[in-house]
Amino acid sequence: MLDEPLTSSSEATILARTYFMGLLEAEERPTVANRVRERIRADLARLEELKAQVPTFIVPEGLEDVAEYQLATLQYGLASGRTALAWADEHLP
Repeated sequence: MLDEPLTSSSEATILARTYFMGLLEAEERPTVANRVRERIRADLARLEELKAQVPTFIVPEGLEDVAEYQLATLQYGLASGRTALAWADEHLP
């Protein structure tokens, strides 16, 4: 629980750590909560960097529909990350 959340599925790791956080000593909980927030912020920063690059992408002819849904996926990731950070700020110590 006190290790860095390193798995590829941030959401699953965050939820597992939160689920079991009550088993930790009270003084350990803020450390875990801060690591959770750091992971969310890092994931969100990577997506924001990608979003900043989007205007430079050249979409090959015929792949406009593909690019549209790829951009929608990026927007989902950004919204999800922002929501996760707000949730962590509200519910974690």
